[in-house]
Amino acid sequence: MSATAAANHVDENAGERLTARRVRLFLWLSLAATAAGAVFGVLYFTVGGIFAPISDLAGGLMGVALIPAALSFRRLTAPRGWPATGRTAAVGLLGGATIIASSAGLVVGNALRLQESGLPVLVVQFLGMGMLGAWVFLVSATAPRRDLFRRGTVVVGLTTGACYLVVGLGEPMLGFPGVLTYSVGGLGVLGFVLWVVLATRDLRRF
Repeated sequence: MSATAAANHVDENAGERLTARRVRLFLWLSLAATAAGAVFGVLYFTVGGIFAPISDLAGGLMGVALIPAALSFRRLTAPRGWPATGRTAAVGLLGGATIIASSAGLVVGNALRLQESGLPVLVVQFLGMGMLGAWVFLVSATAPRRDLFRRGTVVVGLTTGACYLVVGLGEPMLGFPGVLTYSVGGLGVLGFVLWVVLATRDLRRF
């Protein structure tokens, strides 16, 4: 290997490590926002008061973190020849934007006491959840082909994505009973937390 080729290889490795760090950072931020949203959501249903808009705001922050996570993940995987890398990133971007828009709508509607705006915005929020699930599912589904994630990470990602998809798309279209929505949705949240922990661990190999 020539000196120039060796230098280019070192630069590529350094760039890959930096991109992997960015993916881990934004995944951790999305996890923190998801956990905060879940905690404040439970507090709203048990205590009430101001916890609803705080939970909605945390959801919006999760969407904000999802966008750079999807972009960074695309940059990490595109040179490896992953199939449908661009389309997977587009799903993540659209999901993040939808979550941000729905969370902003819920916060503004709560502040202005626009009760009639709640249901349409909630439908958009569920759709955003479904797209988040689709992104996690697609990322996990293609990972085994390139040995990016370990098998356990892939299984958790596929399960988490499926839960978010079922709730995010099934609730607006089929009107699931509340118990089913919260049960599957709660499983999805727990799965997402575990998936981020496992995925960031695997990405430390870069």
